[in-house]
Amino acid sequence: MNKIKKVINSKPWKYSIVLLIGLCALFLGYERSEYNVMSKQTTLIIDYIFTFLFAVEIIIRIIAAESLKSFFKIRDKRQNSNYFDADGLWNIFDLSLVVASIASLIIQLFISETSHVEVFFVARLLRVSRVLRLFEVHDEIKKIERKILSVLPTIGSFLVLLGAIVFTYAIIGSHLFGNCTKCGSQIDGYFENIGTSLQTVVQLLTMDGWGEIMESVQQFSPVWGTIYFLSFIFLIGVVFLNIFVAVLVSNIEDSMEDKWKKKKRLNRLLHFENKIDSLEREVLSMKEEINKRNEEILKLLKK
Repeated sequence: MNKIKKVINSKPWKYSIVLLIGLCALFLGYERSEYNVMSKQTTLIIDYIFTFLFAVEIIIRIIAAESLKSFFKIRDKRQNSNYFDADGLWNIFDLSLVVASIASLIIQLFISETSHVEVFFVARLLRVSRVLRLFEVHDEIKKIERKILSVLPTIGSFLVLLGAIVFTYAIIGSHLFGNCTKCGSQIDGYFENIGTSLQTVVQLLTMDGWGEIMESVQQFSPVWGTIYFLSFIFLIGVVFLNIFVAVLVSNIEDSMEDKWKKKKRLNRLLHFENKIDSLEREVLSMKEEINKRNEEILKLLKK
């Protein structure tokens, strides 16, 4: 098992996987290009080869792991509860891609494209997802991933808060502007019910055409329409997003500072260990010297 670990952690192995993923990406692009002259059968055979190689690779990694629990580990108990283990997440992602690729080939093998177009389309999307593995093969990309993983809990909290604000504004909008008799068409269907209200508020969230929507609503309620839209744009577009970015940057800086402190503490411990080792050597040499002197004294006493 240790030999397998050394192999999968070696640079030749990693470069081989990068090459395999790159060839797979080129093949998927060539398959949909206008220069493709391969038959469907040849394409399917090549796809089988890539899927087989990826399946063998993930099986070797599972065998090299200490246990299945360690292979699929998401959180590291040695760290705080908000720490995600990047390797475990990537292992789950890789295994999911391999399973998805096998499922897509089975779908294409047993289901005809003409009778089940949507299923066939999903199967092709699952095949293309294999290219995403390129994100895990470079050390600099992995560093960025670890920083992103460290702020995932914060992002989740902000998404919950953002969802609550969006839902609240959708309910307010449906009550305020849901019965537009002057405009004749429920203000172009923007706030007709909770569903359309949510869709409208999400569109406002992207700042896409919010001025046109506000003008339509102002025809029905100039005062409340102005207050509603300007308060939402200011709260989300100015305050909320800026706070969100500031908190993310602060969390990333804190995590980097924690790592720097841990590294500094580790260097101190290593320095103290080296001092202790040197002192132990000195003590041993002194003991040896004392023993020699004692032996000399004993010899003199015997004489």
